[in-house]
Amino acid sequence: MTLYPTVLLSGGVTSGLIGDSAVTSGNISSGSLGWPHFGSGAVLSGAVSSGQIGRNHLADVSVWSGHLASGTISNFMFASGGVLSGNIASGQIGLYHMASGLIIPLTSGSVQSGFLGNASVVSGSLASGQISRFALAPRAVSSGQYDSGSIINTDLASGTLRPFNFGSGCILTNAIASGQITTNLLAAGITLVSSGSITSGYLATAAVGTAVNSGNVGSGAVYGSLAGGLRTIASGTLGPLEFGSGSILSGAIASGQLGLGHLGSGVVLSGGFTSGWITSGQLGSGQVTFANLTNASVRSGTISSGNVGQYHLCSGALASGHAGSGLILGAYASGAKNIASGTIGTFDLGPGQVQSGNLGSGQVAGVHLASGLPATQIRQWYTCAELISGVKAVALTVSGDGSQIVRAERQSGLRLAAIGVTLSGNVSGSPCEVVLLGPVYSAASGMLASGFVNRPLYVGSGGLLVNQSGFMDGASSGVGPNVLATGGLSGALTQVIGKSISGGLFVQPGDVRSGLLSGLLGQF
Repeated sequence: MTLYPTVLLSGGVTSGLIGDSAVTSGNISSGSLGWPHFGSGAVLSGAVSSGQIGRNHLADVSVWSGHLASGTISNFMFASGGVLSGNIASGQIGLYHMASGLIIPLTSGSVQSGFLGNASVVSGSLASGQISRFALAPRAVSSGQYDSGSIINTDLASGTLRPFNFGSGCILTNAIASGQITTNLLAAGITLVSSGSITSGYLATAAVGTAVNSGNVGSGAVYGSLAGGLRTIASGTLGPLEFGSGSILSGAIASGQLGLGHLGSGVVLSGGFTSGWITSGQLGSGQVTFANLTNASVRSGTISSGNVGQYHLCSGALASGHAGSGLILGAYASGAKNIASGTIGTFDLGPGQVQSGNLGSGQVAGVHLASGLPATQIRQWYTCAELISGVKAVALTVSGDGSQIVRAERQSGLRLAAIGVTLSGNVSGSPCEVVLLGPVYSAASGMLASGFVNRPLYVGSGGLLVNQSGFMDGASSGVGPNVLATGGLSGALTQVIGKSISGGLFVQPGDVRSGLLSGLLGQF
C-alpha cells in the first residue's frame, strides 16, 4: 500500500483520525480546554494548584465533615436556626452561653453558690425557720431588728453588757445587788463623809479631784513624790495651769530636762550659753541654719571630710593656691574630669609647659610656627612611575605597591589625592624625594604659581601648582584652569596642596573636593 502525503486544512482533523496518546501536553495551546473536554473523575487532587478553588467552584452539599480543618467554622458561618439540638455535644453549654432573660426549669438543689445575683433573695423568698445562726455574717443583726421583749436574760452571754449598752435611767434601785457600790463608783461631788472630817493623811493617792477646792486643803497637807509616806499628788497630774508665775526656780529643774519644745521663740540669744554648754548630741538634725551662724563661726576643723560640694562655693571662691598638688584631674584620669573640654587657653600654660611628648602625631602645622622660624621638612623617598621634572604635586599610583608616585592631576580621581611636592623630580624607575610637609623654595622662574604670599595653591594639570587666577607665567601643559577656562570644569576634583610663601610654598596637603565656580579655581 502506498502512502501519499496529505495536506491538512483547518478543521481537517476530526474524531477518529487521532491515535491513542497522540495528543501530549505541549500540543494543547493555552486556554483551549473547556469544561466539556473533561470526563467524569478526570481532575484529581494533584492536578489543582494551591488556592485555585473558590466558593463558586463548590456544588451544593459538596463539603462534608472530614473536609473542614479544626477551628475554621466561626459564628458568622451559622444561619439563623442552623444549630439544632443534636449538633451540641453534652456539657458544652455554660452559664455565659445563656441570653439575658432566659429562664430554664430548675430541679431541686440545682441552684448553688454563685448562681444568685446581688439582692436576688428577698423577704418572701425564704421559708419560715430557714435562717440558722450559721447563716448570719458577723454584725449582720443590728439595732431595730429585734422585736420588743424578744431578748431575755438567758440570751445574753456573760460580760457582754458594757457602759454604752445602758440607756439613761435604765438601772433602777432594785436592780443593784446589796454591797455592789463602792467609793470608786461615786461621781465627782458625791461624798460619804461629813464636812470637815477629812484631815491630812485621809486622802489616798490621786483622790484629790474637783471636790477639793481652794482653801479646803491646809498648809502642808498635800504631799509630793519626795515626801515620806503616801503621795497626795498623782504622777503626771500637775499641768501648766497649776503653777503660778515664777514658782519654778533654777534649782527645781533636773539636769537634762529642758528640750526643744520647752524654749519659746527668741529665748536663746547670742551669749546666753557659756562656752562648751551645747555639745553635738544636743542639736537636732537640721536645726542650725545659716541665720544661726555668726560671721566666721564655721572654721576649717568644723567641716567634716567630703562635705563641701560644688554648690557650696560661691563665684570666685577658689583662687591660686587653693588646689593641692595633683587634685585637678584631666581627661586621662579615672573618675570625674575636673577640666572641661576646650577650656585650656594660651594664658593657662606657663613657660615651657608644653614638651615634646605632649604633642600628638601630626598636630604641628606651618601656621603654628612663629615668623622667621625655619620649619623642618618632613620628607619621604619614593620611586618615579613616570618622568617627573621640577617642583610638581605627586600622588601614589593605584597600580603600584604604595612606593611609586606619578604627577597629580586635577579632575582625575586616579591621581588625587596628592601626598606632597617633589624637589627636583627624576626619570621613571628612579628614586625621587617628596616633601610631605614643610617649606619648598625654588630659584627657577616659573616653577611656582605667581600670586600673593599666604594664598592657597592647588593641584593643576600635570602636577603643576596653581593659584585661583591660573598658571604662573611661562608654565603650562595645556589649557590651564584660568579665568577664561574654568567654565568647563564643573564637578572637577580639586585639592589644596599648600600656601604660597616668600620665594616658594609651604606644603600642607588638604582634602580632595569637587566642584568649581565658573570663572575662579577653587572657590568652594
